Parts: sequence; C-alpha cells; structure tokens
Amino acid sequence: MTLHDDMTEERDQRLSLSMAAGLTGLSQRAFRRQYIATGRLELQFDGTYHADGFFPGRPYIHREVLEEVVGRRFKPEEMSAAERKLMTRRRSARAYSRVKGAK
Repeated sequence: MTLHDDMTEERDQRLSLSMAAGLTGLSQRAFRRQYIATGRLELQFDGTYHADGFFPGRPYIHREVLEEVVGRRFKPEEMSAAERKLMTRRRSARAYSRVKGAK
C-alpha cells in the first residue's frame, strides 16, 4: 500500500484527531486529556464560509506542531502503519453500519 502524496511531503500536514492519537500511541480519549485539555495542543478547524454563516468543519492538528510537542519527528513507516490501522477500523465500522442498517 502506498501513502498519499501529501503524507510523504515535508510540508505542513493536517492530521485527524484519530491519526494524531495513533501516532502518539494513545487512545483518542487519552490524547484529548493529555494534549488538548492541558493546552499543549490546540485543535484547528477546516471551516467553510457560506451565506448562512461559518461552519467549523472537522478538527485537525498540524503535523509539525504535534512533532514539536511530542519531541520527535514521525517516520513514513509510522505514518503508514497508523493509516493502515485507521483504514481497518473504518472498514469495520462501515461494514457494521451496513449490517445494522439492513435489519
């Protein structure tokens, strides 16, 4: 499996909360408690503006900021392993929702 182009570049990257938690080896709940609630990291939102107002969108964390707070750089192998783990979870969740919706 190959990584997306944006995951191998050294530019500013946006990581989902689940991806950031996976890279640090924590659950999402523990990640929120240890990094977000203490103020060490701040969630950003990829919001959009419409005629009705501002919609915050999904939260994300900049990769460079996370690496600075954790104190190390993430290797491409770590990124791909975390992505594979998330893909498996998403696939399982999608399959479960299909079965649940069929009942």
